[in-house]
Amino acid sequence: VWATLLRVEQVGRDDDFFALGGHSLLATRLSMALWERFGVRLPLRALFEHPTLRVQALLLEKLGQGTQTQGAGIVPTDRSRPLPLSSAQEGLWFLSRLAPDSTAYHMSSTMRLRGVLDRDALRHAFLGVVARHEILRTRFGMHDGMPVQIVVDSAETSLQWEEVDPVDPAQLAELQDRHVRAPFDLERGPLLRVCLARESASVDAHAVLVGAHHIVFDGWSMAILVKEVAELYRAFIARDTPGLPSLPVQ
Repeated sequence: VWATLLRVEQVGRDDDFFALGGHSLLATRLSMALWERFGVRLPLRALFEHPTLRVQALLLEKLGQGTQTQGAGIVPTDRSRPLPLSSAQEGLWFLSRLAPDSTAYHMSSTMRLRGVLDRDALRHAFLGVVARHEILRTRFGMHDGMPVQIVVDSAETSLQWEEVDPVDPAQLAELQDRHVRAPFDLERGPLLRVCLARESASVDAHAVLVGAHHIVFDGWSMAILVKEVAELYRAFIARDTPGLPSLPVQ
């Protein structure tokens, strides 16, 4: 499990997870992977306090011999009432109110595409991901004096889509800078935006600029987004059913 997450060929029993390149996000994935593999929950705090492989193995053995049992799992929350923010979201929401012009929590990435591109299929693929994930259709408002999450149904209004054709390298750099600095309105949305720029009028080369606010998106999310957009694009082109599993919870 360590080798897979850390992308290393060999792990020693006295190696430190964080010294090998681990961080909080990978520690979360490690906890989930251990639960799936061994049916034992090793809390994140334990991973930080005991980062060596030897001690983690001992903890797994000890917990596995205890009375720990698998619970019913995560169940969906009632959507008929306002949804509270997580503690991390509360912090980001407060900071956005304190400094509405700050770009500190704007996330961005640029993907380069080569070859013939069906723009309509790509746009539908992004809309499909937005429709699939409630968090990408979420706004943040107030209810009884408390910040709450408000999920909207429309994927169309939850995705800001822009197309620019064509751009040279200088224009693309300017476009990337504008894309990063453009403000997000947490109350009105959208909190995910995509700009498709053709890099040349004569060559099939495109840049896809993806931007999102950290309150609905993180580093782990980008890999999921790319994977699901690719699958939905493939299915749209082939007029096939997407090979994506259903989401039991959001």
